[in-house]
Amino acid sequence: AGGAAALVLAPFDVLRHTAAMGLPAQAAARRLPAGVSTVPFMAVYLGTFYGLVGVDPAGPFQAKVAAAGAAATMAAAVEFPLDRAKHALAGGRASAAVATAARIPLSALLLLAYDRILCGATAVQDTPLS
Repeated sequence: AGGAAALVLAPFDVLRHTAAMGLPAQAAARRLPAGVSTVPFMAVYLGTFYGLVGVDPAGPFQAKVAAAGAAATMAAAVEFPLDRAKHALAGGRASAAVATAARIPLSALLLLAYDRILCGATAVQDTPLS
Protein backbone atom coordinates (compact mmCIF):
# COMPACT_ATOMS: atom_id res chain seq x y z
CA ALA A 1 0.00 0.00 0.00
CA GLY A 2 2.77 2.41 0.92
CA GLY A 3 4.81 1.73 -2.22
CA ALA A 4 1.83 2.23 -4.49
CA ALA A 5 0.88 5.44 -2.70
CA ALA A 6 4.42 6.80 -2.98
CA LEU A 7 4.60 6.07 -6.70
CA VAL A 8 1.17 7.47 -7.51
CA LEU A 9 1.26 10.55 -5.30
CA ALA A 10 4.90 11.65 -5.68
CA PRO A 11 4.40 13.57 -8.96
CA PHE A 12 1.50 15.50 -7.40
CA ASP A 13 3.16 16.31 -4.08
CA VAL A 14 3.75 19.97 -4.85
CA LEU A 15 4.36 20.97 -1.21
CA ARG A 16 7.16 18.45 -0.72
CA HIS A 17 8.81 19.32 -4.03
CA THR A 18 8.63 23.02 -3.19
CA ALA A 19 10.03 22.42 0.30
CA ALA A 20 12.87 20.35 -1.13
CA MET A 21 13.78 23.20 -3.49
CA GLY A 22 14.34 25.42 -0.43
CA LEU A 23 16.81 22.99 1.17
CA PRO A 24 20.53 23.70 1.01
CA ALA A 25 22.25 21.93 -1.93
CA GLN A 26 23.90 19.31 0.31
CA ALA A 27 20.63 18.42 2.04
CA ALA A 28 18.72 18.33 -1.26
CA ALA A 29 21.27 15.92 -2.71
CA ARG A 30 20.90 13.60 0.32
CA ARG A 31 17.13 13.73 0.59
CA LEU A 32 14.93 10.83 -0.34
CA PRO A 33 12.50 11.24 -3.22
CA ALA A 34 9.18 12.79 -2.22
CA GLY A 35 6.73 10.30 -0.79
CA VAL A 36 9.26 7.59 0.07
CA SER A 37 8.53 7.98 3.78
CA THR A 38 5.01 6.78 2.96
CA VAL A 39 6.26 3.23 2.35
CA PRO A 40 7.62 2.52 5.84
CA PHE A 41 4.80 4.52 7.43
CA MET A 42 2.07 2.43 5.79
CA ALA A 43 3.92 -0.84 6.35
CA VAL A 44 4.21 -0.20 10.08
CA TYR A 45 0.79 1.50 10.36
CA LEU A 46 -1.27 -1.27 8.80
CA GLY A 47 1.07 -4.14 9.62
CA THR A 48 1.18 -3.37 13.32
CA PHE A 49 -2.54 -2.76 13.65
CA TYR A 50 -3.71 -5.83 11.79
CA GLY A 51 -0.87 -7.89 13.24
CA LEU A 52 -2.18 -7.09 16.72
CA VAL A 53 -5.94 -7.35 16.20
CA GLY A 54 -6.46 -9.13 12.88
CA VAL A 55 -9.57 -8.61 10.76
CA ASP A 56 -12.16 -9.50 13.38
CA PRO A 57 -15.54 -7.77 13.40
CA ALA A 58 -16.26 -9.17 16.86
CA GLY A 59 -12.91 -8.14 18.34
CA PRO A 60 -13.01 -6.05 21.52
CA PHE A 61 -13.17 -2.35 20.68
CA GLN A 62 -10.84 -1.36 23.53
CA ALA A 63 -8.14 -3.67 22.16
CA LYS A 64 -8.55 -2.10 18.72
CA VAL A 65 -8.24 1.42 20.19
CA ALA A 66 -5.02 0.44 21.98
CA ALA A 67 -3.63 -1.26 18.85
CA ALA A 68 -4.52 1.77 16.70
CA GLY A 69 -2.72 4.10 19.10
CA ALA A 70 0.36 1.87 19.17
CA ALA A 71 0.38 1.45 15.38
CA ALA A 72 0.00 5.19 14.72
CA THR A 73 2.77 6.03 17.21
CA MET A 74 5.21 3.48 15.80
CA ALA A 75 4.45 4.48 12.21
CA ALA A 76 5.06 8.15 13.01
CA ALA A 77 8.36 7.26 14.70
CA VAL A 78 9.49 5.30 11.64
CA GLU A 79 8.46 8.00 9.19
CA PHE A 80 9.79 11.04 11.07
CA PRO A 81 13.53 10.78 10.30
CA LEU A 82 12.83 10.02 6.63
CA ASP A 83 10.48 12.93 5.93
CA ARG A 84 12.88 15.80 5.34
CA ALA A 85 10.26 17.77 3.43
CA LYS A 86 8.09 17.84 6.56
CA HIS A 87 11.06 19.18 8.51
CA ALA A 88 11.57 21.92 5.92
CA LEU A 89 7.87 22.82 5.78
CA ALA A 90 7.64 22.95 9.58
CA GLY A 91 10.77 25.07 9.92
CA GLY A 92 12.89 22.49 11.69
CA ARG A 93 12.88 19.17 13.52
CA ALA A 94 11.22 20.48 16.69
CA SER A 95 8.22 21.95 14.87
CA ALA A 96 7.98 18.86 12.67
CA ALA A 97 7.96 16.68 15.80
CA VAL A 98 5.03 18.66 17.22
CA ALA A 99 3.12 18.34 13.94
CA THR A 100 3.84 14.60 13.82
CA ALA A 101 2.73 14.11 17.43
CA ALA A 102 -0.50 16.01 16.76
CA ARG A 103 -1.23 13.69 13.84
CA ILE A 104 -0.97 10.48 15.90
CA PRO A 105 -4.50 10.56 17.43
CA LEU A 106 -6.00 11.38 14.03
CA SER A 107 -4.09 8.49 12.45
CA ALA A 108 -5.35 6.15 15.16
CA LEU A 109 -8.96 7.24 14.59
CA LEU A 110 -8.54 6.72 10.85
CA LEU A 111 -7.32 3.17 11.47
CA LEU A 112 -10.43 2.49 13.53
CA ALA A 113 -12.57 3.84 10.69
CA TYR A 114 -10.74 1.62 8.16
CA ASP A 115 -11.32 -1.35 10.43
CA ARG A 116 -15.04 -0.64 10.74
CA ILE A 117 -15.34 -0.43 6.95
CA LEU A 118 -13.27 -3.58 6.40
CA CYS A 119 -15.25 -5.52 8.98
CA GLY A 120 -18.53 -4.50 7.38
CA ALA A 121 -20.10 -2.24 10.01
CA THR A 122 -22.56 -0.20 7.97
CA ALA A 123 -25.03 1.08 10.52
CA VAL A 124 -24.77 2.81 13.86
CA GLN A 125 -26.36 -0.15 15.62
CA ASP A 126 -23.49 -2.38 14.37
CA THR A 127 -20.92 -0.50 16.45
CA PRO A 128 -19.86 -1.73 19.89
CA LEU A 129 -20.47 1.74 21.35
CA SER A 130 -24.22 1.69 20.82
